Amino acid sequence: GINAEYGGTGVYDNMQCYLDKYNVDNAMELFSYTLFHEDPVPFYSLCKDVKYPAETAKPTLAHYFIRLLSDKGVLLRNYTQNIDMLQSKTGIPDEKVFEVHGSFRSGWCTKCPATYTEEELKEYIMSGEVGYCTDCEEGGVIKPGIVMFGEPLPNSYICKISGDEGKCDLLIVMGTSLSVGPVNQIPNSVPPSTPRLLMNMEKVCIDESKKMNLNAPLFFFDHPDNKTDVFMGGPVDESVKVLAEKVGWLEELLALQNEMS
Repeated sequence: GINAEYGGTGVYDNMQCYLDKYNVDNAMELFSYTLFHEDPVPFYSLCKDVKYPAETAKPTLAHYFIRLLSDKGVLLRNYTQNIDMLQSKTGIPDEKVFEVHGSFRSGWCTKCPATYTEEELKEYIMSGEVGYCTDCEEGGVIKPGIVMFGEPLPNSYICKISGDEGKCDLLIVMGTSLSVGPVNQIPNSVPPSTPRLLMNMEKVCIDESKKMNLNAPLFFFDHPDNKTDVFMGGPVDESVKVLAEKVGWLEELLALQNEMS
């Protein structure tokens, strides 16, 4: 897998050289559409150095657990904020995955309707030069199909989550700080009686008020009236292994990972 963005060793923590080189204040600005619109060079430079070398990354056991849920016919949807497309490498059907922040599987011109394939996009980025559209006279920049800071999420997200939230009978949240909205509201979008399992290195969005405010993105692990929220601490891969063993799927899960690897 790829190091977590907020885990201390991920993309956001290892880019001080880019911030210094391009005189950018923080990582969010580097990933902002405002900066991309003004000067796409920093983003293209980052993509060349970080994104495509990371293509050697392989799905982890947690990714294959999600694939197994799909194979068992119990996966309603996998919402992911990651743009690494590792879910696709496991063979999860495309219709079961919603990449909330987009991906690099396509790109488009910022000035005209022209679109570009994943391979075309990769060729532009790996050339070390900013990709400019060859189909329009305005010289639009080719933008990867990811959602940058300052851009709205696609309308399809609202449509999809609105259709799924009432159908969810178990919500599993894996490896996240739940600090970026509106995706961090997903735990509160499911019916109040829905069990919610957080697999994470640490508890996040904990209710400390003891008031069980259902309108905030909070878990109620330690609340005396909690009947829905469960926390599994530690590496997510280890947590899914424990869960798979409890439901009798561990052998199948390990075999799937071995087969796909």
